Amino acid sequence: MYQALYRKYRPRTFDEVCGQDQAVAVLKNQVKNDKVSHAYLFCGSRGTGKTTCAKILAKAVNCENPKDGDPCGECPSCRAINSGTTLDVVEIDAASNNGVDSIRQLCEEVKYMPSDLKKRVYIIDEVHMLTIAAFNALLKTLEEPPEHVLFILATTELQKLPATILSRCQRINFRRIPNDVIVDRLMNVASVEGIQIEREAAGVIARLSDGALRDALSLLESCIGKADIITEEEITKLLGLGNRELLIKICRAALTSNAPMCMSALGELYTRQGDIKSSISELFKLYRDLLIIKTVPDPGEYLDCTENEKKELFDIAGGFEGSDRLNYHLDLLRTLISNYDYVTSGKKAYAEVTFLKMCDPAVSDDNGALLARIEALEEKASRASFATAPENALRSESVPERETRAAAAPEKAEKPAEDTHASENARESAAEEKAAEKEPAPKKTAAAASGTAFDRKKLISALGDDAFLGAYLGETNMRVEGRVLTVEAEEFTVELLKTMEADKTLAKAAKSIGCDIDSVTIRAAKTASNNDILDTL
Repeated sequence: MYQALYRKYRPRTFDEVCGQDQAVAVLKNQVKNDKVSHAYLFCGSRGTGKTTCAKILAKAVNCENPKDGDPCGECPSCRAINSGTTLDVVEIDAASNNGVDSIRQLCEEVKYMPSDLKKRVYIIDEVHMLTIAAFNALLKTLEEPPEHVLFILATTELQKLPATILSRCQRINFRRIPNDVIVDRLMNVASVEGIQIEREAAGVIARLSDGALRDALSLLESCIGKADIITEEEITKLLGLGNRELLIKICRAALTSNAPMCMSALGELYTRQGDIKSSISELFKLYRDLLIIKTVPDPGEYLDCTENEKKELFDIAGGFEGSDRLNYHLDLLRTLISNYDYVTSGKKAYAEVTFLKMCDPAVSDDNGALLARIEALEEKASRASFATAPENALRSESVPERETRAAAAPEKAEKPAEDTHASENARESAAEEKAAEKEPAPKKTAAAASGTAFDRKKLISALGDDAFLGAYLGETNMRVEGRVLTVEAEEFTVELLKTMEADKTLAKAAKSIGCDIDSVTIRAAKTASNNDILDTL
């Protein structure tokens, strides 16, 4: 009779258990030293070996010839447990036997001595499914069971168990199995079964199994016979996954705001699969890798991908200047995955709208989109400041630097000290007269004439809790001309203020402090030209 791979290759001893070295070491040591507890609680995610280790422990405590804590597998007790013919090892599914009556019947049975083995073992799987009344009925028996009884409880939802149950059991944690351990196991099983599979394809299966070896063996079994050699591309087709290259293409399109390329890749995914939820989940994992690359000093050990994919991801991650836009994309994908099943029609259109928002944050009005736009403006401003570095350097040149530069110039004919001072005074007077001619006389603003009061600090404080806006307004120049409030700042700050609709906020704040204005104008301040800078030098 044919057996599924995960049943055929289920470990029969502790040494065969993969990826649970810590749990296995504790159990073997207790069996070896004859210090087995009366009740155990095995907790961990699905497919990590909880039920398997429970059955091995049941054999170990009843084995007639244990070997270093492992069951021998050859004595009558071990053979009876392996074949399932003994009545002294009882496996109960708490999902279907979760009532108080089932537990009361169990408590009545524990009084009787085992018929074949040394100990009667009760394995209660998915114990968190029991009702409160059933838990209460089990408490006394679980606390003080007879000497011939061993309880092994298994659960994937530890937080659902009452504290009274937890305090009566010895807890053993089962962790998710590392991907490299799963890959090695898959390659070993494939070798025994005569299955030709590439290690990269086994890596894809390991990544999809999410640390569950049972799921990995089931996925491998579903791919048998579909092709002579199981490759990464074949796995992608057979399991209905999105092509990794297309997902990376979508990442690049979202980064570079290339909406046509993003829509093209999404359309190709939809044509291949129809339902693209699995591809969206894979894309979310890709963005998880990008975030790790941006935040972790040595991200290589946390990435489950091939070397070529790592190069692609490092290249894409380098395109994100900060983490605001990356977090914005992650929030959109998380919302898409959460709401995808609730969209009855137009799933593709819903996904397309999400990807368009990823490409252009301007089409979204949430806080994440605003932060992404601010990050883009800051990046643009940093590039602009780098381009104007020579002008800024000239503007910020200190007096000693100018004196050094002047000393390096060819020396002129020496003149008496009196003449030198006189010529310097004359040049200063001429410069002042020239500046006075260029600078128009200060005009009396209409605001002053009409008696309109304007207090800059009072206006910024009137913004209230909007400290973010107040911080940027603190770097601007403000004045009231007539009934118009004019705000001047650098181009980057102007774009930011317009994005935040600061004109409406300022108009309300100005009226709240008694400044009678009709409108607010936000514009870029005029910067001095290079000639003006040289004239001042």
